[in-house]
Amino acid sequence: MDRREVLMLSGLTAAATLTMATSGAQAQEIAEPTSSNLNQIRESGELRLGVIPNQEPHFHRDINTGVWSGAALTMANNLAGILGVEVVPHETTWTNAVTDLRTNKIDLAFGLQPTPTRALAVDFSAPLYNNAYVCVTRRGQPEPTEWAELNTPDTRLSVVQGTTYEIIARRLVPQASITAYKSRDDSLLSLVAGHSDYAIDGAILAIKQIKANPSIGSITVPTPIVALPSCAAMRIDTDKRLRDIMSVWAAHNRALGQTREWVVEAFQLAGVEPEDVPDAVQF
Repeated sequence: MDRREVLMLSGLTAAATLTMATSGAQAQEIAEPTSSNLNQIRESGELRLGVIPNQEPHFHRDINTGVWSGAALTMANNLAGILGVEVVPHETTWTNAVTDLRTNKIDLAFGLQPTPTRALAVDFSAPLYNNAYVCVTRRGQPEPTEWAELNTPDTRLSVVQGTTYEIIARRLVPQASITAYKSRDDSLLSLVAGHSDYAIDGAILAIKQIKANPSIGSITVPTPIVALPSCAAMRIDTDKRLRDIMSVWAAHNRALGQTREWVVEAFQLAGVEPEDVPDAVQF
């Protein structure tokens, strides 16, 4: 596999690496609350959802019809039905989603990882699901069942510099020979080229990539399982009703197992079947 193929695999770095995506100005400025998000949505009859091309299972756009689908669209349509409005997709990027929320271009952005700093700029719901951290093992190497197995100087581990991948690696396996690359593309390339034996990745991206290109390696979910929440973000407003409704809605659907079903079904847009999702990955 050449570099071009690896680059095509990666696409945009999604929720797990959004730690680097928000600019310093956005992160440090404390946003002033706006008028009611819920009132605006109900009065307009529209729930404007930020959507991002080629980000299955979150988002998928049919190149022939332009129609959007994916787990985020399914979730948003379910919520919109409760609110009595319609979903209107608005294209954005992982990098611009926070800005588009604050400038009132969109009402909701799904799949964002909350951080204390980012919470100064936008509001977050309760978790929609958790994105587990997985180990991608290069072919020919033993698959770890516990993170502790990687905690030796002989372990060559690749991560993306400045992301939660690196934080997790340095916290769980500090004795490993960790190489932090500037991009996710470079981290994957090091694994494929044999410069690293293992890579830490988020479950959602890794499952999709390994299914498309099994030659990269295999996925395991080492214990103890480490997972960070993926939430819905919205403008900070005065009444908090949209945030509270979103949080109750998220908790309800997770408890019923509905959220996992939505995500697993949406994986099929990328050719991933339910049996390809490890049982240990619980959304």
